[in-house]
Amino acid sequence: DAVHPMSPFKGQGANQALADGPLLATWLRRASAEAAVRGFTAQMVQRSSGIVRASREAAGLLHSPSASCCFGEFAGLRTEYAGSVMDILRERQIGARKGEGLDDAIWQLINELGSDKVLLPTKGLAGGNYTGKVRLDQYRKEALSAAAVGDIALLRKMSAQCSQVVQSATDDKGRTCLHLAAIGGHYQACRWLLSEACVSPAVLDKDGKIPSELAVEGQNSQLLMLLATSMNDTRRLD
Repeated sequence: DAVHPMSPFKGQGANQALADGPLLATWLRRASAEAAVRGFTAQMVQRSSGIVRASREAAGLLHSPSASCCFGEFAGLRTEYAGSVMDILRERQIGARKGEGLDDAIWQLINELGSDKVLLPTKGLAGGNYTGKVRLDQYRKEALSAAAVGDIALLRKMSAQCSQVVQSATDDKGRTCLHLAAIGGHYQACRWLLSEACVSPAVLDKDGKIPSELAVEGQNSQLLMLLATSMNDTRRLD
């Protein structure tokens, strides 16, 4: 209850708490207890705060006198295109009956109309404007670039807003943020990626190399020891 403050929608806090069980188990399987608790807590708060905020905003709208008005708005869509998009959706009978194919059907329509024209721009974590499915790919590129230069401040910001981006990002050679930070010899960035972001030191790139093998080129003994110790800890957990 302390972590999941009550929202106006019945049972929401309980539903979030139930979802945190598998999340905690996932963190405990891939990291030491101390690191897992830190990573789990950050991801739990990040996820629940957005849901609670959104539900309270929705409750405020639903209980307002204007709730019965027709707004003609579509989240993420430019106002001038909302009407035509809704008309086409109705004409093609694109709705809940599509089931798992609903998202793909809507994206197909948006791409036909031109996503750059139809969608509102979304600000990237490093400041750029992105739209549609490019958003997540761009976040990953930003995370990899930050790791390559050892920019811990940007990595922290990205992890706070979308922790899985830092954990799962890979470049075209299959290298993770930890691989790139190791290549650059960025000891503090590697330490943060291991302890805070819980990036695995055991991931192989497309050449079959783990981060510690790429760090050898820099001959940074402190960094090599950090990566080797983390690798041994991972093997013990496995």
